[in-house]
Amino acid sequence: MNENQQENELMICTKSDLSEKINKKWTMCIINILGVEKGKRFNEIKKDSMGNINSRTLSMRLKELQKEGIITREVKPKAPPEVRYILTEDGWELYEALQPLFQYLDQHGNNGSNGQN
Repeated sequence: MNENQQENELMICTKSDLSEKINKKWTMCIINILGVEKGKRFNEIKKDSMGNINSRTLSMRLKELQKEGIITREVKPKAPPEVRYILTEDGWELYEALQPLFQYLDQHGNNGSNGQN
């Protein structure tokens, strides 16, 4: 196997790792929520998910998306601190790429799944 083939296989594996994370329950819903309105607080995201996502899962998904560079966590030094989650440049690219899927789900019904698996 030559060097280019190894690089291509590595790229495919990396992309499949990201797609595996994106396909986790609630992840696409969170990306959609953050794309519709630029920046949301934790409880706003939870509310926009129709209250169906529990706090632990939301916290895990937000951390995963941060680790992948899809979102950033912005802390405004106030009393109490205001924390907002915002799509990064890569997050916006992903949000735009997912738009046809979100539109399809809107048109064909997603049985209340809000973009989740």
